[in-house]
Amino acid sequence: MSDIYEQLSENPTLESLRLLIGDNAVVQLSNCLGGRRLYFPKSAGPNSPIAVAIGVENVKKIGNVYGGMHMDIPLVPGKRKQIAQMLESGQPVSKIAATLYTTERTIYRIKAEIKDNRQLSFLD
Repeated sequence: MSDIYEQLSENPTLESLRLLIGDNAVVQLSNCLGGRRLYFPKSAGPNSPIAVAIGVENVKKIGNVYGGMHMDIPLVPGKRKQIAQMLESGQPVSKIAATLYTTERTIYRIKAEIKDNRQLSFLD
């Protein structure tokens, strides 16, 4: 186990989380909390959002190494496309964020990226 700790980065990364808690838990974390800046507590109760997403034991593993730190959790592949489709269909940002378990800020950022890409395509 000490070999794993030697491979971990100083700050949390997807790779370091993968080494600590495994691929499935990292995917689940992204599914449930992707598109957010997440605080890693040193300990968490069973009802905390991160514990609900990946389990208390995995939160403890992360907390032992990265407790007190933050990390931007990326969206799971495919979620960006879902967001774009929902925006295209005219759904409100708040509804998209609630449905896909992400922040409104993430939705607005993707909305701006879509707009920028459309504007750039006119220049081609």
